[in-house]
Amino acid sequence: MKPHDTLELFWDMAQLSDPVLAHDDLVQLPRGARDALFAAGLLTPCQTAQSVVCDACNEDHVEEVDAVTCPNGSTFMFIHCPEYGCIEVEPERLRQWTPRYGAAAELLAGTFGATGGCRETVPGRLWDLGRAAIAGQSRPLWLARRITPDLAARLPADRVSVLFVLGTLPGDGRIRIAPERVFEVRHLVRLDEGRLCLDAEAVRGQLAQVLRAQPPEPRPGKLDRRARAVQAVKKAIRDQALMRKSVRKKNWDTALPPLTQKGLAELAGVSEPTLSRILNDGSDSRDRELQMLWEIVNRPEALMRYHG
Repeated sequence: MKPHDTLELFWDMAQLSDPVLAHDDLVQLPRGARDALFAAGLLTPCQTAQSVVCDACNEDHVEEVDAVTCPNGSTFMFIHCPEYGCIEVEPERLRQWTPRYGAAAELLAGTFGATGGCRETVPGRLWDLGRAAIAGQSRPLWLARRITPDLAARLPADRVSVLFVLGTLPGDGRIRIAPERVFEVRHLVRLDEGRLCLDAEAVRGQLAQVLRAQPPEPRPGKLDRRARAVQAVKKAIRDQALMRKSVRKKNWDTALPPLTQKGLAELAGVSEPTLSRILNDGSDSRDRELQMLWEIVNRPEALMRYHG
């Protein structure tokens, strides 16, 4: 395996639902690649295997491992091969490891100086990396592994978020973030003397190019009536979300009533019918950030992950 391919297995396993590396697979890697993966903390031990591939014949059949304790206290492990009978199994062959993809999350958050904390929102699948100033904008950063439809539904759909993907991108359009703000981690990260290194400049350069190509935002004075109403509603929900999060974070003994549509309309200075039309807009042009804010504002657990 070439030096630059050391991480290939690490990235490829990200596509698996339950990525586990068995001892027999690990020893197929060059010694240098194995040492590099362990030195970088990219593999962590997990539960031992209960079965192994028979190495006595050429059939590659998998057999469950049995164990017998001898009178002297030693343990003899074996499998039964239909061709050769009882075959001893070395305990080392039962060891397994799982990739530590949180290391990539820590690298991304640290390199970009993200604030707000790096949190694993879906175990082993989705990380909220916080916010970072990249290409002149404060951007929420996300890391996802194996993007299935259910996970895609939890990804943001705004105009500034950046998504990093472990494994390969799905080709069915399930990601709602613009392609120019989506990056495959395998093309950005390398191992250098046992340490993970990130090509942050590639990300900054691409996002800066995207920002220059974007049309300027319309001036507030030129927004139409509906756009002004949406803007006012979003601001009112953001203010409520941050206030409720602060109350909960400081453990104040304050029971806040749910934010109702009537209350939100009053805070935003719009009529209830106007608010109802905005919140229930089913067209392709609906404001997805507003929909997300409305979904989380009355959910304390979701509020704790909101950064404003």
